[in-house]
Amino acid sequence: LDALHSADQTWELKTDDFFPYADCPHCYWTGYFTSRPALKRYVRLNNNLLQVCKQLELINGSGTGKNGPTSDILRRAMGVAQHHDAVSGTSKQHVADDYAKRLA
Repeated sequence: LDALHSADQTWELKTDDFFPYADCPHCYWTGYFTSRPALKRYVRLNNNLLQVCKQLELINGSGTGKNGPTSDILRRAMGVAQHHDAVSGTSKQHVADDYAKRLA
C-alpha cells in the first residue's frame, strides 16, 4: 500500500455500477440476488433444521454418532449449498437441481 501511495499517481474513482456484467457476447450476469428464490428459501429452511438437529444431538449426547443417528449428511449438504453460485443464484439449472436434491 505504501508503494501505491508513493507512486504519486491519481487513481480513477469508479462511481457507477458494475452490473450487468458480461463475460462473453450475449452472456449477461444479472439478477444475482433475485434469482432462484425457491432454492434460497429451501437452503434457509434446511439450515434452521440443521441448527435444531445440532442442539438436539448435544442434549441427547448423540453428536458423536455412537448413540444414534447424526446430522452429518445434512451438515455436508449445507456446506455444498453455501457455494458462491448457490448463494448468488448464478448456477446452471442442473447444478441448482443437484443442490436441492442434496438437501432433500
